[in-house]
Amino acid sequence: MSNDLHKTDSVPTVSPSAGLDGCLDELDPELRQLSLSIWIRPELAYEEFDAHDVLTAFLENKGLTVTRHYCLPTAYLAEYRSPGYDPALHPTIAYLSEYDALPQIGHACGHNLIAIAGVAASLGCRRLMEDSRKAGEALPERVEGRILCVGCPAEETTGGKIDLLMMDAFSSVDFCMMVHPYGYNIAEPEILGLLECEVEIHGNELDAGLSPWECGAAATDCAVLLYSSLSLLRRTLQPGNQIHGVILEAGRPQSNRKSFAKLHFYLRTRTTLAMDRLKAFFFKALQSVADLYDCTFETKFAEDPFEGLVSNNAMARVYRKYGELLGLQFPRLPPTWGSTDMGNVSNAVPSIHPFFAIGDPSLTLHTKDFQVASGTPEAHQATVQVAKVIALVGFDLLRDKSLQAACKTDFYNSPASSSRNRSVRPE
Repeated sequence: MSNDLHKTDSVPTVSPSAGLDGCLDELDPELRQLSLSIWIRPELAYEEFDAHDVLTAFLENKGLTVTRHYCLPTAYLAEYRSPGYDPALHPTIAYLSEYDALPQIGHACGHNLIAIAGVAASLGCRRLMEDSRKAGEALPERVEGRILCVGCPAEETTGGKIDLLMMDAFSSVDFCMMVHPYGYNIAEPEILGLLECEVEIHGNELDAGLSPWECGAAATDCAVLLYSSLSLLRRTLQPGNQIHGVILEAGRPQSNRKSFAKLHFYLRTRTTLAMDRLKAFFFKALQSVADLYDCTFETKFAEDPFEGLVSNNAMARVYRKYGELLGLQFPRLPPTWGSTDMGNVSNAVPSIHPFFAIGDPSLTLHTKDFQVASGTPEAHQATVQVAKVIALVGFDLLRDKSLQAACKTDFYNSPASSSRNRSVRPE
């Protein structure tokens, strides 16, 4: 593969092999049952024990070395090492699977599909490596490396990948990939960082029913004005900056004369620097409203916020090339937004997180319609197809040092949102 693979006009050198197609076609019925078993039994964050068990049993049965309960009770690590693998010389690629569900609406984010995409890609990439060692394969040298399939719980809540990062689960990984179902194919979706904040507002202890002219406004009034003010001010924010929230509680029984209100807000931006600015904007609005009503307030921010996704451009271009080769179409679309703990991984390791179409383009994540769609045969077929794409991308990463260097250079030069990601240096 040429040294200019990272340019947009370069062409991948690996064709979708009969071995890869045969491998995943043979596994297709089992992958379908695996997906449906997770889809039928949705489990919430950190409670995905059934999904953990069926996925690890499947991977172990297919010959991967499996570590159950890896760092977290419902996480796992499945591994394949080529015969000549040397960690000092050869790369490690990781395919990530998710499998937690949403309350009430189950797999309305399609994590049953993400679960089998990581599994299928891992086994498909292994097959490509095995085929490359067969006689007659015209490669300059034997392809060596390590393939991981990492099971990641709790994406829908506090972010299991953040926990895994803190436990150094990705410290030996060179490149990460996962795919996410959607209404369209998007090679590089724009996904924002997320900081959650709970606000408690405390008012006075006077009884408005007895002397409203003395007691001033209650905490409830303060909460309503804060919510309304931020709703109106949102239109002044730059694209990629968002604030939205909900009033969780307001008022107290008459016997308790101290007024109280609680709100929950979500702050989203592309980068940590932008988040610092939005946080200051949020505080200014909160302080102004509290001062106006003579209320006090307390804030509690999430300890480990989601970071904005940093798509590796060099890797994404290879994904797009193989996707188009296998028939995927990538329409021009406006930014996608949303948030994911994959953003934190992408700030620590060169990564991609493409979206893939599973049906009607009007499908919206976290809806009942999407939950239904994620269990259809059409969604399954689309998942296996993109698993082939990232299997091919992974194989290119294992075999092509110029691509490895391009991805690391792109990662180092990207406007990443975290200061802790500078451990990866360009070669």
